[in-house]
Amino acid sequence: MLSALFIGNLGDDTGGATELTYSEFINEVKADQVEEVKIDQVSGSIEGEFKNGDRFKAQGPQGETPARDLALMEEHGIQPDYKGRSSDVL
Repeated sequence: MLSALFIGNLGDDTGGATELTYSEFINEVKADQVEEVKIDQVSGSIEGEFKNGDRFKAQGPQGETPARDLALMEEHGIQPDYKGRSSDVL
């Protein structure tokens, strides 16, 4: 039985990071629990670190993070590493 549980955990690709919903992520920002954030504008992928050193992941909106959410992060002392769309112009 234990081996089945162990094998079942091999598919976990979070890398030890806590999985959050986008709402949970925003609530953690409001609670001043977030230290740093990396946002991929294209995929909406969010990775970051809590102030206690634990890592987290969340899925935000694809395309562009709402300006109010970026402003909220800045209000709480977070300067997101915001990877925007690259230009298609050569």
